[in-house]
Amino acid sequence: MRTNTIRATEVEIMMYKKLKGNAATRRGHLLENRAKEEYRLYQLKQHPGLTVDNGDLFISLDIPWLAATLDGLITDPSERAHTLGLLEVKIYTVLAALL
Repeated sequence: MRTNTIRATEVEIMMYKKLKGNAATRRGHLLENRAKEEYRLYQLKQHPGLTVDNGDLFISLDIPWLAATLDGLITDPSERAHTLGLLEVKIYTVLAALL
């Protein structure tokens, strides 16, 4: 890939530069950990062993150009199959006022 292509520039930004975002993305970033903890505490009532670990970059094995950064990985060892789930947090302006 040539370094002057749009795709190369986007990859470089995603991998190496911190995006500034706007007021909504900055608010979401500030409240993300609290929202994950609120989710965990709420779910613990029904799932006592539930854990929420930090997410990471996941890249598809079948489609290598397809990737996602997730906010959390959910594990419930109290279930027979050790249920695993994914968590993506969105903080809306209305909810931000409540947190």
